[in-house]
Order: sequence, then C-alpha cells, then structure tokens
Amino acid sequence: MRGADPVAGGLEVGYDETFEMRWRHVQNIGLLVFVFFLLACVSGVLGRGPFSHHTARAHNGLLSVDYEPVARSSTSTLITFHLSNDGDRTVTRTIFVSGRIVEPLGLQPSWPPQINGSIGAGGLFLNVSIAPHQNDALFRVAAMPSAPGRVPMVAALVDPSGIRVPPDADVHWTQLVLP
Repeated sequence: MRGADPVAGGLEVGYDETFEMRWRHVQNIGLLVFVFFLLACVSGVLGRGPFSHHTARAHNGLLSVDYEPVARSSTSTLITFHLSNDGDRTVTRTIFVSGRIVEPLGLQPSWPPQINGSIGAGGLFLNVSIAPHQNDALFRVAAMPSAPGRVPMVAALVDPSGIRVPPDADVHWTQLVLP
C-alpha cells in the first residue's frame, strides 16, 4: 500500500495537514521566543544596554549608587557612588559598603583610588576626597563576581567613628549574578 502519489517516476510526495498545522505552531512559538530574547538583549535586560543600569538613592540625597542589576559571573561590573561637597574646602567622606562587595562580588581597583580604607563591622570603610563645590563627584569601584546568585548590598555615609550619618540614610540595592 502506498502512502502518497508517485511523482517524477517514483518519488512519493504526501501532505499531512495535521502535521503541517502543528509544525507551523511550533515555528511561530520559536519565532516569538527568539523575538523576546532579542528584545531583552537589545534593551539591556541580559547585558549592557538602556536598562542595564539602575540608581539607588538615600532618601536624604547625600549618597546614590549606580549599578548593573544583572551582572555576569567572572565579568567586570562597575558600581558608582555619587557624592557631593558644597563647601569651600576639600572634604573626606567615608563610605561604608557591606562586605558582600568583596565576596561574592570580587572587589577590584577603584577610581579614583581612595585615600585609605579599612575593614570592620561587616564591611569596608572607604575614604574618598571630594574637591570643593562638587555637585556630583563620582567614586567608582570595579567588581568581578565569582559565583552566580542574588547579592543584596548596602552602602552608607559614616562619620570618622563609623556611625552612619544620618542613621536612616542607607542605600540598598541587589545585583543578580548570572553564570
């Protein structure tokens, strides 16, 4: 018994309408998945792009942090601290950053280099000099995450004794590290 009509001397050509309809649905689903993936890549959801940076601010406006909400494991990422100095003299501000910036985020060199830093109270204390009349002084820290996962972070301005100034002006953010 033959399943289809012979064409050109023996080649059987058939048409299964049910199979063709299912095949078109699978193709359309694959095309939609590809389009969503492409839009996510172009927009920066899965890498660098327009949506690849977020800014978290303290409610008093003294400190804000620009970061990449989605980072890749073993790939460099920048965390930028925005500070201000309205005074007439150079001042040194101390930023407390939670210890997760070292592990699992993998702290790398900063720019400009901080005057000095210390470890304590579950994190790092980074001292940064800010020139007079700087409305938006930038302090950048590079990180290279070592493992995938969700990394909650906190930063705050502290006085020389390590007390947060003001105590309720912390900046919280979370970075998702993908493999």
